[in-house]
Order: sequence, then C-alpha cells, then structure tokens
Amino acid sequence: MAVQTVHLHPEAASGPQNAVHAAAAQFWEHYLRSIMVPLFKSVGAYTLTEQQSHLKFMDEHIATNLGPLPTDPHASYIVPAAVVGSPFDPSINLTSTGNGKVRFDYTIVEPVERPEGDPFSENLARELLHRLAAVVGADTSWMDSLMSALYLSTSETDTLLTKMPTQLLCPPASVGLDFDGPKRTLKAYIPGMRKALATGRSPTELLLAAVRVRGSPEAVAVDLTSLFSERVQQWEPGAIRSLLPLESLPGMISLVAGKPYPETFPFTKISMSIKDSNETTIVLEESLLKEALQYGLPAGNAELIQWFRGLQKTVHCLRESNDWACCVGNGSQELIHRGFQVFTDLGDPVLLETHYGTRGVIGFLKADGHHLVEVISDSDGLDPSELERILLDWPEKQQRPKILYTVPTGSNPTGRSCTDLRLAKRFNVMIFEDDAYYFINFEEVPSKRARSYLALENEINGETGRVIRFDSLSKIISSGMRLGFLTGPTPAVQKVIKITEKHKPASTTQFLALSLFRHWGYPGFLSHCAEAANTYRQKRDFFEAAAERHLKGKATWDTPTAGMFFWLTLLLPPDTDSFDLLSTKSTENGILAIPSVVFMPSARKSYQLRASYSLITEVDMDEACRSVAKLVDDAWTKQSF
Repeated sequence: MAVQTVHLHPEAASGPQNAVHAAAAQFWEHYLRSIMVPLFKSVGAYTLTEQQSHLKFMDEHIATNLGPLPTDPHASYIVPAAVVGSPFDPSINLTSTGNGKVRFDYTIVEPVERPEGDPFSENLARELLHRLAAVVGADTSWMDSLMSALYLSTSETDTLLTKMPTQLLCPPASVGLDFDGPKRTLKAYIPGMRKALATGRSPTELLLAAVRVRGSPEAVAVDLTSLFSERVQQWEPGAIRSLLPLESLPGMISLVAGKPYPETFPFTKISMSIKDSNETTIVLEESLLKEALQYGLPAGNAELIQWFRGLQKTVHCLRESNDWACCVGNGSQELIHRGFQVFTDLGDPVLLETHYGTRGVIGFLKADGHHLVEVISDSDGLDPSELERILLDWPEKQQRPKILYTVPTGSNPTGRSCTDLRLAKRFNVMIFEDDAYYFINFEEVPSKRARSYLALENEINGETGRVIRFDSLSKIISSGMRLGFLTGPTPAVQKVIKITEKHKPASTTQFLALSLFRHWGYPGFLSHCAEAANTYRQKRDFFEAAAERHLKGKATWDTPTAGMFFWLTLLLPPDTDSFDLLSTKSTENGILAIPSVVFMPSARKSYQLRASYSLITEVDMDEACRSVAKLVDDAWTKQSF
C-alpha cells in the first residue's frame, strides 16, 4: 500500500506539533485505524483491552510520524508513482502454532529538501528509532551497532552528496512492529545502500562485516605481562617526555622542551598538487607549518593516529575499544624492530615462515643473536600443522618462542596470500603481522580477500591482544615519506612508544599525509589504493605473459595475488651453484636478480629468485625473462659436457 512521503518529526512522539503536522497526524490516525481495527478483529487473538492499547500506540507514535497529507505529493522523486512516499504494509502473520498476529511495517523516507548537517536524515532516523525503542522497551544494542556500521561518516556524507541526485529516494531505515498479544516488538531495518554508494563497497559486504563484528562475543584482553622482554621492563621513560603533556595546560609556562623557535624556520608554506580530475592543491600555511616543522610526540600526530584507528575499524571491522591502540613510526620496518625489542631479549627464538621474512627483518634479528626457526609455508601461506608440530616438540628446558613473524598478504618475496583457513588457526604466541602489501591486493572483490589476523582475532578463542599489525604507506602513498603505523594491544603499543622516545616519526611527513587524508577521507584513500592495485595487477599480467613466453618448462611460479614480486623456481641441474648463477652470471647477462637465499633465515641451496616487476617496462620484462631462460639453458648445456 503506497502512501505519502514520510517526513521525520522526532518531536512528534511526545512533543507538540504545529497545525500542519496536527492535521496530517489526524488524517493518518483515522486512516490507520480504518486498516488496523479490522485486522485486529479478524485475527481473533486480541482482547478488547489489547486492541485499544495497540491502536493508542499507533495514534501516538506511528501516525504522528507518517508525514504530510497525501494531497501534497512530491512529483520530483525519481521513483514510480506507485511507491512515492512511505510504503507501509499491514499484514497478518501465522505463527508455528497456527495462530495469527498482526504486523505493521513502514519505511522512513527523508524530506525532499535535505536538511543542512543531516542531509540523509540519519540522525533523525536514529532519534525516532530510539524513541520507539524506549516506548516498547526494546534493546537497542544491535540496532545501534548496525547504525554505527552502516550510517555515513562526515567524509562519506560529503562524497555521497556529490554522487546522489536530490530527487533520488534512499530511506535511512525501515520499521517493523509485531503485535503479539499485549506485547509489541520493534524491528529496525538499516540499509547499506548509501554506505555502499559512498565507499564503493557492496551492500552485502558492508552488512556481513557489521554483523560479523557484532555477532562475535566480547573478547577478553590477554595479560601480556609475562610475554614482555626483560629489557623493555627496565626501560625508563625520559624525564622530559613525561612532562610534555603538561605543556598544553592553560596558563602553563614551559621551560622544559628544547624546541627551536618557529620564526627561525625558513619556510612560509608547503603546497601539494594531487593527482585528481580537479587538480586539487593542498597547502600547509605558516600557522600549521610551525607545528609540522616542530618536534612531534613519540606516538605520532594525535589526529593522524585517530585517522588510522578509523581506517582499521573500517577495513578490519575492529570494535571501538580502549584495549587496542595505534602509533606511528618512521616506516613499518622501524616499528617491527621496536616490536621485537618489546617482546624478545637478545638470543630469544623467533618463528618465521619459510621464504617470507624480508631481508631487513632477518638482518636485525640475526644481529641481535636470535635463533630463527623456520615454519614451512605453501601456496596458501603458513602451514598450521607444521607450526603446531614445532611448538608441541619444543624442548622443555629451552626458551620457548613468543613471536611468529608472518607476511600474510602479497608476501615479500613470494607474493602468495594466506587463505581464511590458514589465518584462522591460532596458537599461543604473539603474531607479528607485517602487511605492507595489504592495500595493493589484486582481488577486485574485497570480500573475497583473506581476512587479516587482526580482524579474525575478535572472533577466535574469545580473546584479543595476541596480534600486532604493521601497515605501511610506502607502497601506496610514498616510500620516501617513511611512514608506517602499528596496531595492537594497548599495553604493547605503550611500550613501543616508550622505547621510541628518541626516534620520533617525522612531523612534516605526518602533516603532509594527514592533509591528504583529510581531503580524501576513507573512500578517497581506498579508491586510490584500488587504482594503485590495478596498476600493479596490469604489470603482474605483463610479466607473467613474458614468463609464459620464455620460461615455460624452465621455471615454475605461483601467480602473485598482491604486491610487486614474482617468486621464480628455476628448473636447474641438481649440482648447479645457484647462488653464483643468480648473483654473478645473471649480472654478466645484464640482469639484476636476488637469489632466494637472501630472504631465508638459514643459508642453504636454492634455485629460486625474486623478480620485481614494479618499475620495469613491458619491453624490459620480456628481455629479462629471455635472459633468465638463457641462464637455465646455459646451465643445462654446461651440465651435458
């Protein structure tokens, strides 16, 4: 049944109305009674008192919110005439016992003229639903959770205003009421279409993400005290750092920090031109520049940290909680090093996936004397049965490993991503999730990507705090900016901040990134990441086509699902000195390639190499694969003599 457009009047449920609203409410009261009275009577399951109670509820709380009189249609709506306004649907539903009960559903539609500050009427819908919930005594926790997940942020609202015509009808919510004897049950339906239009994600993906987080039980934070290293326990915060927060107190005269006088800085502004259709320029003026050029805090810029928190909630569906925190560093490699300092002492064992450790991480772990224990990985990533075997067979008298270091997405160097099943397997160790390539994943449908350990942690074993995630802006914004961020349990993040006191992240690059993120918002950021991923996907396809032409039968590989590397296993004679072949002979043939042994925790013979396709042209890809094929042919020719 189609009726006139609903205008939300949040005061209508309990406050006074003007003459126009009163006339409309009187009309809807009469109209609803003409429909609902016969329904209540026909079911035969309601006493007269129950019928009168339900009708009074409809008069006071539904009729007052069904909008203006139906003589005032809104012809500007781009919808069929049959559904102009608020469709409401009275019905009789049969229960499992065969008895019937009356149900009433209606859709909330925003006003034609979008109100300033709440253009899609989400705030008004939220208030109306809470008023109805208060009247019927409904629990609003699920409703609040879905509204928080599916309603728009400020930046998403701005984005949608540029995309959605004012005439397009997109309701903020639908309401359902079941009348069961004397009881009334409220049901709210929160659509994800607006969020989908603003973010470019599918409504189903958004809804499943919201339900997945809400549906998991509240996790208990792990007590990390016994896992922290002895050295971090002895690390004392500097006297100056502990006083810095007091500088912002009103009236405080600070004689503490040795900060340079901003007037001596030779810059007046920094401007950046962004690659977009509008050729947008972002400018850091002198007032903001003074802060951007000054020493910052060890944790990083507070607003940038909040932006990263919002990103992790958006991408990995983290709940808002004080149990987890973020901090900024001079690239993710520095933060990884600090993370190991927090949890390990010199010489402690560390678990790493075979081939997965980046050269920088292996370098400082070896320099600190750590015992590196390899865990076999396959095309799906980490082999959980192998990890379990290692932990179960660990000698009782030896120091047990406390950290598993893994690169789950677009692994450097293998380019192979973990599946959900691999990620879901949890062990009683800290997981260091180094995910620098997450945002250049080649899976076009985000919902098909393997979910991060950080996202899965809220759903597994009823606890949180065993995952520390490292993200990088190097691959998607700029490698020269040297910006990374860490997400993990608050006690661990606080200790990372404590030992980073004298190695603060650069303020200027943080402000440049923050200015860009303010302009983009999360939709713009994720859109840029998708464009970057598409570029690398095309380069991957070009390289693989060249490999198919020249290396088929001479090498094997897994097609990368993210990142910027191919991991080639050359089909060489068994006694070939592969390191010499890949590091010396390839150079003589004009090809620079990295033998796999460089990325392995322990040196051993290997016929594999890492090939980067990020910078070279299609012509150079073809020539490189041709040269590698020649190396293989020459090795077999030499073998035959």
